[in-house]
Amino acid sequence: MEYLGALLIHLRCFLASLSAPRSEEALAFSCLVQEHSYRLHKHAHSDIFIGLRYLKKSLKLIWASPKGKRFEGEGKEAAFDAGASARNDRLGYLEAITKTRPCGFIHKEDLGTDCSLVSRLLDTWLLFAFASILVPLSLVHPRRGSLALNLLETLECANLVRILKRAGVRKVYYFCAFNKDANFCSLRLRESGIYSHVVPSSNPIKNFYRTLIADGFSFTAPYQRKEYDGLKENWRVREFFDWPVFRFEIIQRQLDQYGIPPKNSLGFISSGIWRRIERGDKALGIGEYESELTLIDTLKDFLRQHPEMAFSVFLHPVEKSDETLFHRAMEHYRKEFGRKDIGFFPREIPTYLLFDRVDVSIAAYSSTNLERLYAGFKTLYAPIGIREDYYSGDSLENIAAFRKEEVSSLILREMPNEAAQFFDKNGLWAYHYSRYSFSG
Repeated sequence: MEYLGALLIHLRCFLASLSAPRSEEALAFSCLVQEHSYRLHKHAHSDIFIGLRYLKKSLKLIWASPKGKRFEGEGKEAAFDAGASARNDRLGYLEAITKTRPCGFIHKEDLGTDCSLVSRLLDTWLLFAFASILVPLSLVHPRRGSLALNLLETLECANLVRILKRAGVRKVYYFCAFNKDANFCSLRLRESGIYSHVVPSSNPIKNFYRTLIADGFSFTAPYQRKEYDGLKENWRVREFFDWPVFRFEIIQRQLDQYGIPPKNSLGFISSGIWRRIERGDKALGIGEYESELTLIDTLKDFLRQHPEMAFSVFLHPVEKSDETLFHRAMEHYRKEFGRKDIGFFPREIPTYLLFDRVDVSIAAYSSTNLERLYAGFKTLYAPIGIREDYYSGDSLENIAAFRKEEVSSLILREMPNEAAQFFDKNGLWAYHYSRYSFSG
């Protein structure tokens, strides 16, 4: 009856949105119907068949069985994320912090369950009952994509709770709370006696966590504490923790392996915006796509003026998911920057193992920059066109260019400095590995 429980909470959230707008349930419902979701294609809100599409996806999930192994050994804690590829990273990260390896890993791409025929038939009936309301509403609602996605989200939440309860899990580390159903799911987990601990990336939490319902929350970058002061009105969180950046335990082991970066070398850390646009990803709407594209144009001018500077591009995983795409990405940047001598690195080697290949890196807003700071390397930001309080008055603003004309002077200012001087004069030691007691 997990699906019925999820549907009843959905109804309760809807009613609360009409009568108690400051309640947890109302806040959760406001997120369920918000416009943005990375799960929606960019034309989702104009697609009149979107309700039927998510009805079909939901039916498939009801009749789907588990694809992979989720649990190893016994334990009361598990991790939950968006995709299977994060498994080893998430479990290793949690083990390094808590000193206990979670017994399981579950992800949104595999939420099928082993259910009896009767349970599947009952869930199918409940789905059609819910769809009889949501599908017609999605035809007239201005955010029809978000509303239609509720069909799948409520079912996924029910299946997640079912999986965790059957395994005896009492605490779940929630790594994909940037999805709009996370607060709703936290309510359902809490009702089921399961502690929900949200762990965000080191990017600004104001992007995805303006409203948050959770039992625990870990800040993974110092400036996020300052952001919280402006967000807490819509937060309902019981405990807070300060944790290091993702993959810190791997970087920690790598510290003795890093070499001395070559002088006069610059690296661009990409977020793969050209590829995201090409495949139709929906932007968050804060100017993040435009910011990276503007930075690329600015770097083109800078490199023309400084042809002696060695230049490398660190590709994002979305640009190198297969060999063909990898070669397309390299050609894209060679053409974009008008240079054939751009440095690229083997597709299988992650960026955090390559930090010593350039003296200074720059990115529009990448969380990889925080990993680089943790490792002790010079790192710059250029969130051009994005609000200038992007880092909430933190020392990160000392190494950020918010306008095109500031990029060149920022690079030239920091290029001659030694790393220790860079951290000293910019007040960045709070981001350095030496300030954390976690040993990995």
